[in-house]
Amino acid sequence: MMKSQKICILVICLFLSSLGYSQEISSLIKQFDYDSKAPLDVREGKVENRNGILIKDITFASPKGGRVGAYLIVPPGKGPFAGVMFGHWGL
Repeated sequence: MMKSQKICILVICLFLSSLGYSQEISSLIKQFDYDSKAPLDVREGKVENRNGILIKDITFASPKGGRVGAYLIVPPGKGPFAGVMFGHWGL
């Protein structure tokens, strides 16, 4: 895990602990630990073009086993483009 990722997770854990969560920070950080050298194994499904914007239905390998579904939105043009990741907590 990169140093900047660890710092971000540490900040989140500190915030959660300030809200009264009693778990130790180290146990919270372990929930987000993964092998960064493991292949993502991205698989592309249906691709839709909406006014030049590509919407790709993709899945990638989960570090916990199984596959994670996602959408990759690719704007028109050459880029580079910013990335936004939204994780739905209800699945």
